[in-house]
Amino acid sequence: MHTKNNKKMWFGTFLDADGDFFDTTHFPNSTPNYPFLGAGCYLILGNVVEDFGFPSIEVQKFAKLPIADNPVIA
Repeated sequence: MHTKNNKKMWFGTFLDADGDFFDTTHFPNSTPNYPFLGAGCYLILGNVVEDFGFPSIEVQKFAKLPIADNPVIA
């Protein structure tokens, strides 16, 4: 999606640790530095806001976390 100034912005939907959904908004000031990198777990820094009665997180920083392999038990 693009802003009214034709700058790229993104929206995301995630599951939290309790299995509840939450939405994120990624404005042009953060999208070039903190892109989506596919499915996985993400660390999200931002502010919770409410628009039209729905809460979401306006993302300031965003990073995909590494996922460790399951250990092999011999």
